[in-house]
Amino acid sequence: MGKLTIRDIDVSGKRVLVRVDFNVPLDEKTGAITDDSRIRAALPTIKYLIRRKAKVILISHLGRPEGKVVNELRMAPVAQRLSQLLGQQVGVATDCIGPEVEKSVESLKAGHVILLHGLVGGAKISDKVAMLENIMGKLDFLLVGGGMAATFLKAKSCEIGLSLLEADRVDTAARLMEKAARNGVRLLLPVDVVVTDETGDKAKGRIVSIENISPRQSIMDIGPQTIKNFYEELRRCRTVFWNGPMGVCEMPQFAEGTRAMAKLLASLEATTIIGGGSTAEIVINMGLGDKMTFVSTGGGASLRFLGGQTLPGVEALLDKDSLPAAKLKLMPTV
Repeated sequence: MGKLTIRDIDVSGKRVLVRVDFNVPLDEKTGAITDDSRIRAALPTIKYLIRRKAKVILISHLGRPEGKVVNELRMAPVAQRLSQLLGQQVGVATDCIGPEVEKSVESLKAGHVILLHGLVGGAKISDKVAMLENIMGKLDFLLVGGGMAATFLKAKSCEIGLSLLEADRVDTAARLMEKAARNGVRLLLPVDVVVTDETGDKAKGRIVSIENISPRQSIMDIGPQTIKNFYEELRRCRTVFWNGPMGVCEMPQFAEGTRAMAKLLASLEATTIIGGGSTAEIVINMGLGDKMTFVSTGGGASLRFLGGQTLPGVEALLDKDSLPAAKLKLMPTV
């Protein structure tokens, strides 16, 4: 059964609100966009609406402003980049509601585009546990690195020092390891890691086994033996799903594990699916996007889907036969 699309209705002269994902990574020092793949992914829809002379209203969030206005997270750089890609000026509002926004939308001409500034509140809630619970019975191997690794290591009574820990998830991690064992899933954790007892961009790391992490050290990346262990399992796989970096990859000295994993996946003769977010950014920036089977632009959405949850944006789509034909004005494909 087909779903209604924008090609099934007459959008000419009508205001069309488009929820896009323009939550793109920005350079911390310059504020410049470092990866515009999410913007490019929305271009076919936006260009179609422009050609059909719709009044296009885009709305997205940028970063995690905790429900407040943060100047560094305004949409101006996104609007500028979108203008370049479309070859026409894109207006940008300073908010998503209010009299000024209403005035801007009311005066919007057919075939023109405006980008509204959206806010989101709170930190991103991890969906990885629900995802792992849901797909555990379908896995052969589960490799855990990055931010989740410390929680799993803690569940095995390992010293993790000052590493990022989800204390309320330690019992959950233990339960997941037990479930993996019951389902015959081979679960691999790091056997060596890169640690530091320094702070700041110039922090230096050193490789230690997980038995030798000191109370004042933080885990920043996976170590070389762990990379080798992961590869030995990955090369036997026919399908690989990867979500999340292997360490604090925004710092070059702690990016080796993540970069190595990207190269390993690119070399596999397997179906490789990249679960959006920072993982997609890394793969694309390394020029490996076309080496993967599919690179998702939505990390959270990928995890929710694999977690067996419904996606509101997909759930809301109407079936083509749900509305009387009289209400539809079918448009030719262009």
